[in-house]
Amino acid sequence: MNVTLINPPEKKRVWAGISESMAYGVYCFPPLGLMYLQASLEKRTHHRAEIYDAIVDDLDHPEFDAGLARYDLDVVGISAYTHSLPDVQMTINAVRKRNPKAHITLGGPHPIMFPEYAIGLTGVDSICLGDGDDVIIDLVNALDEGRSLEGIAGLWFKDADGTIVRNEKRRELKDISWQIWPDRSRSRYRDYASCEPVLTQRPYWPASATADTAPDDPRLSDATWQAEFSWMTAQVESSACVCCHSTDLAPDGPSGWYLEAGPIWIDSLDDDGLAMLAGWVDSTAFGAFDAEDNNGFDRSTTGLPTTDVPRMQAFLEGELRRRGLDLDDFSDTPPFGGPLYDQLFYTPEPCEAGQGITADGRIQWTGGDARYIYLLEPDSMNPGVPPNLDLPAGTVWRFDVAWDADPVASGLPYGELPPGTRQAFPEGEPAPVLQPGDALYLYVLRDIYQPITRCTFTMP
Repeated sequence: MNVTLINPPEKKRVWAGISESMAYGVYCFPPLGLMYLQASLEKRTHHRAEIYDAIVDDLDHPEFDAGLARYDLDVVGISAYTHSLPDVQMTINAVRKRNPKAHITLGGPHPIMFPEYAIGLTGVDSICLGDGDDVIIDLVNALDEGRSLEGIAGLWFKDADGTIVRNEKRRELKDISWQIWPDRSRSRYRDYASCEPVLTQRPYWPASATADTAPDDPRLSDATWQAEFSWMTAQVESSACVCCHSTDLAPDGPSGWYLEAGPIWIDSLDDDGLAMLAGWVDSTAFGAFDAEDNNGFDRSTTGLPTTDVPRMQAFLEGELRRRGLDLDDFSDTPPFGGPLYDQLFYTPEPCEAGQGITADGRIQWTGGDARYIYLLEPDSMNPGVPPNLDLPAGTVWRFDVAWDADPVASGLPYGELPPGTRQAFPEGEPAPVLQPGDALYLYVLRDIYQPITRCTFTMP
């Protein structure tokens, strides 16, 4: 069965203690509850689920109602919050108008807190009274097979004559490690996240590129190829890559390849760039993420984060071979990253005057104000880019300035945290005590990938 999960509009919200000016853009987060239900259905059954999120596009009810035409409305799950109950009822009415036979189930805080009221709403067929990962499977399977809903723990429903049947409560587990990760490749990064902090964590500069795709290119009419290209594009749109590779989001224009570059945007990549995306050229200096540490997206093999490494690699390798290239053509290509890569292997020299920590505990460096300060063990690796190369083994202490705060000047007292700063390591603990004679490596950056002091010293 096809299931539609709805995050309703919030145009009739009851404002209590919260300014209405905060309605949109402040709490527009991915609908994680619905995303978990979607993942549970699709990865544990043969059913398909789509999410219709009216909040992300700030839809009013007429716009939302028109959009319902794109979705199957046989089984519909609706998130219900008490503060937006009028919107929930209008959503129920809109679904019922389009499909009078739809099975409409409510989940979320309102049915959990006020089940009698929720099951009594006009047009509601059932409600979920807790975590819905298992309930949604039992419900949809029963509907698909034409079975009664009696006995489905955690579900209340109305039978054929409208009588409310209250099944027993489902036992909820404290251990949630069994839950299936949501498929974030179905969400666009730009819809739920900001590029502003991203652009402080990577070097960015605009660079022109063009995609010279011929009007009669056979890929344009190849349905199989187009389906894979659409999937690959959606993977890119789900990641922060769009912050530098989209004309809409890159502040001064895209950096090289970009998603709007003609009907086949990958043609805007040169051979080396395409080989890097395919994983034929090393790009770990940009960050090498395992899927379990990156919301299901792997970037330990391919240059593009992906939820399906073999599929992504097969597509990109196919494009390289279309250009007449193979892996051997890139055997001498240096790793991508430029200074990011070079800095990983920098060898520090002893500190000079004005560098290190003074007898009264002040950190001194040269080269200007700083946003990142590290004290490392002398033989540790150099820090790289966040989020997974910026805390090398051997880090003793790390100090960060928030991306929207002013940098700090040399002479900072060790362990002190001015407004807009934080101790990134060790987290939640006092700064480690430094003893006279301790050998340390001072690594100070003006900003990401811009080191200004890198030297070793001994505590006085």
